[in-house]
Amino acid sequence: MATLLEKVKTHLRIDHEAFDEQLNFLIEVGKSSMKNAGVTLSEESSLQQMTIVHFVAANFQNGQMTKSEDYKFSPIYHYLIEQVRYE
Repeated sequence: MATLLEKVKTHLRIDHEAFDEQLNFLIEVGKSSMKNAGVTLSEESSLQQMTIVHFVAANFQNGQMTKSEDYKFSPIYHYLIEQVRYE
């Protein structure tokens, strides 16, 4: 079974380890955002994994992380957060 980092890297078409530290950081920020929104995290939830992958992809552009004050929370991300609240 693929790890969340592997799923993020596949989505972003990254096949090396140069950005692993930044991607892991964004994964943790995504998880924290979900917790703050009232979501009980579950490693098995594919919907939660997709939500985190979407958050990371929105905030990691061309090998650069978005500044924390500029994190992007798209309407799709908000929709996904609402969906995972009902899992």
